[in-house]
Amino acid sequence: VTLTTMFERRDVAPYGLEGGEEGARFEMLLQKQGSGVDRPLPGKTNIRIHKGDLVTIRSCGGGGYGVPEC
Repeated sequence: VTLTTMFERRDVAPYGLEGGEEGARFEMLLQKQGSGVDRPLPGKTNIRIHKGDLVTIRSCGGGGYGVPEC
């Protein structure tokens, strides 16, 4: 199977407004079968994956609005 990644907000987190904090960055990880090691994938790539490989997708979150309450 061929996996193509085309996502944004991997290197630059979603920004907050009016003092709000950044959101979480987008992350996609590849763990080759039996390796036990997660390898981050770039935002734009085209790779071949094989049966037993594990792909984990962690979607980015939106930035906050306003100064967080303490």
